[in-house]
Amino acid sequence: QPGLAKNAATGAVCRHLALVHQMWAARPTPWLWAALAQGEIVSPEPLAPLLDSLPTELAVARDWFTMTLAQPSGRTYLARLVPAIIPEAERTTEPTTRPASASEGAAQPTARGRQAASNFVGLSLLLPVIRDLGLHAHLGREGLYQLLLAAVGRDIQPLAWSDAGPAWLCGLTAREAGRAREAAVDWPERALWDTPDVTEADAQHLGTLPCAAFALLALRRLAQGLRGFAESSPAYLAKQFINLPGHLVIDEEKVSVYFSRAPLGIVLQMAGLDGDRGPIPWLENRHLWIDLQ
Repeated sequence: QPGLAKNAATGAVCRHLALVHQMWAARPTPWLWAALAQGEIVSPEPLAPLLDSLPTELAVARDWFTMTLAQPSGRTYLARLVPAIIPEAERTTEPTTRPASASEGAAQPTARGRQAASNFVGLSLLLPVIRDLGLHAHLGREGLYQLLLAAVGRDIQPLAWSDAGPAWLCGLTAREAGRAREAAVDWPERALWDTPDVTEADAQHLGTLPCAAFALLALRRLAQGLRGFAESSPAYLAKQFINLPGHLVIDEEKVSVYFSRAPLGIVLQMAGLDGDRGPIPWLENRHLWIDLQ
């Protein structure tokens, strides 16, 4: 978003996330990133052999990493960055208090579980639609992942590839998601679901058939329940309802999705799309809970 370029803090965080991703790509050892996410590495010295063996093109990332690990505040900062970019480095958090939603009236504890930040938490709104259509029984998790990526929009899909949200909402780890993007999916017969015709403008946003047709179907079904949005383009729907920031918490019983920003949240609330949205079969029947805050 060009408008954010003037914000130095935003630019710094984005740059640091990129450096973390570079380091992870060079040294993807799971125990290392799990330890960093938990704050268990308290200085750069134990990692000296690993850091010294990095190729010269990663000198900037290595130096930043070393400097960050040398300071307590830096280690805390790094522990927050790692799970945001590397979902497999899951943080297990103690119960904390989150702000109450308007319907609850009081603060509620967040159950012990995995947490991840995401810029695409609005994709959670499509899960009940996909479930009610029965698409999950035919697509598998790979097809579901490709469908959600299409709904995000072709132009910004690369941003979603390393985002925990789309993968977690399909029940995939980051490593599995990488394979799922390229997996061959046996897409079902479109006529069975009466998928809408994909116009040239739709294809420009969603990508190629047949994935685009099913992504458009899910978006259209969602829009039909939103007053005044039934005829909106998939690009507009993605901007207003899908590509929104927030975080996810997954525990043994539910998947909780907390929207940090939902400009048209009142529209979603009026449509009854917040709160308990029922069990999601491909997430081991965990209940989906949507909090628009």
